[in-house]
Amino acid sequence: DPRDLLFGLTQITFKENMNSFFVDSQVIAAGATATVAHSLGVIPEGRLIVKQTGDASITDGAWTAETIKIINNGAVSVTVSLIYFAKL
Repeated sequence: DPRDLLFGLTQITFKENMNSFFVDSQVIAAGATATVAHSLGVIPEGRLIVKQTGDASITDGAWTAETIKIINNGAVSVTVSLIYFAKL
């Protein structure tokens, strides 16, 4: 029954539906770059900032199949939580 499928799909989270990893409360000093290891095994295809505390402009550094770099271009420290995702 299609309604069963629809019900099931509405019960899963974004993280459960995607090949993804979550960066939780990463603190990045003003002008600094954070390097975060991940286990996706491939280069992520995109990311979403799900929470940010601090007035900063967050941009992407290099992404590899093992690590990602997050750059704080702001003048103050920032704390960010992000979801990175790739194809299944």
